[in-house]
Amino acid sequence: MKRLPPGASIVDRIAYRVCKDRSSGCWIWTGHVDAWGYGRINVRKRCALAHRESYLASVGPIPDGLVLRHLCGNPACVNPEHLEPGTALDNYNDAVKHGTMRRKISEIEALRVAMAVRYGDTLTEAGAPFGWAKDVAWRALRVAARLSGVPVEDLRRPKLAKEKATPTRREIASMRRQEARVLLDGGLNQRTVAKHMGLSEASISLYQKKHRLLEATRPELFARLTVVR
Repeated sequence: MKRLPPGASIVDRIAYRVCKDRSSGCWIWTGHVDAWGYGRINVRKRCALAHRESYLASVGPIPDGLVLRHLCGNPACVNPEHLEPGTALDNYNDAVKHGTMRRKISEIEALRVAMAVRYGDTLTEAGAPFGWAKDVAWRALRVAARLSGVPVEDLRRPKLAKEKATPTRREIASMRRQEARVLLDGGLNQRTVAKHMGLSEASISLYQKKHRLLEATRPELFARLTVVR
């Protein structure tokens, strides 16, 4: 496939990144896809929804107060003929009908994103291991803030955006205890958690005892990990 020339139009860029399914008529996005299955494309130095840009380029503006519905039920489809403006309630009912409801961000995912940002990663870098775009990583950071009781602004480390921070052994151990606690609270036994984390059952038992002792001061404990040094 030939490379697109510099300055190619948005229509050409979208056509370059789709695979057309003859049976369903869907234009499947083959570029970056976020955690919810929606295609992403860089437009005017921002990460935009591919299906939204396809509709804007081929059909026209979306009426104020409305969102785009996928009539085909495929979030990765960018065919403007499969898109139709509708209310948020219409979009919700479509997601229920097609079984494409957004999945909930787990506590472990949220904590890992928060710690990655704490160590100097940008939101884009922190969300990359999960295949998330920047906005999804930001949502995960807000979940971590709610879990820890620490303001979301304190979880971000703009001073370390260009310089990576080296986590101390104490910080790594604290993060591991957080992860073990989440898994144990989720109903998993110590053996399963130990196998998942690559640790011994004795280590998991020790983590559990320490968290029981510090349960009342969990926000303060997490806050130590987010202090800018």
